[in-house]
Amino acid sequence: MPLAMAGRAATCAHAYRLGPGVRTDNSGLTRTHLAKNKLFSRRELKVACSRSRVFSSGVSEPPSAFDYSLAKTLSMCSSVAYLSEERLLKWQDDYCSKLSQLTPLNYFRHPTTDARCFLAVDDDAESIIVAFSGSATLKNFQTNLRLELVDLDPDQTPGGAKVHAGFKEAAEALHAMVAPALRAALEGRPNHRVLVTGHSLGGATAMLFAMLLSEEG
Repeated sequence: MPLAMAGRAATCAHAYRLGPGVRTDNSGLTRTHLAKNKLFSRRELKVACSRSRVFSSGVSEPPSAFDYSLAKTLSMCSSVAYLSEERLLKWQDDYCSKLSQLTPLNYFRHPTTDARCFLAVDDDAESIIVAFSGSATLKNFQTNLRLELVDLDPDQTPGGAKVHAGFKEAAEALHAMVAPALRAALEGRPNHRVLVTGHSLGGATAMLFAMLLSEEG
């Protein structure tokens, strides 16, 4: 399953290949390097990204060119993800009118964390998008405040990598809900790539969700 990820709160604006069929496209706040919590110039960012390792599996090829059109589409999807289920599935919003090539398929909400996302398809571009909402409700901010670090995945990260507990719960819960619908959407669409995007809490959730999908193969 070709998989791409774009988070507006991600670390760089380049694409990486993380093993067989897994593509991560971190587009958005291109000057922000969250790992060191500081700002970089574009040149410094390009160097930092070319030397970075997104996950412990490493990078098998250099970054590709930045796709502005794709980044714009995914950024707008991150904004649409804040809509209510009714408005989103009716596809009635200013941003929705600019994304007329997309057809919304499903809306998901995890009741404990109130983490939300939607699934949409662009058959002309052979793409399926999973877009995650950022913080908008009390439960979202309570999730953000679960700051303790927990094991990411002992089997996949033997070095003992840790992750934000709230983000992990949101990602795992939505993954369990979204994965069956995503597999159904991919049936009959063997050439479609999967694009994952989100803003704020949604950006963090999207990155972990992409990792969970990559583990499925």
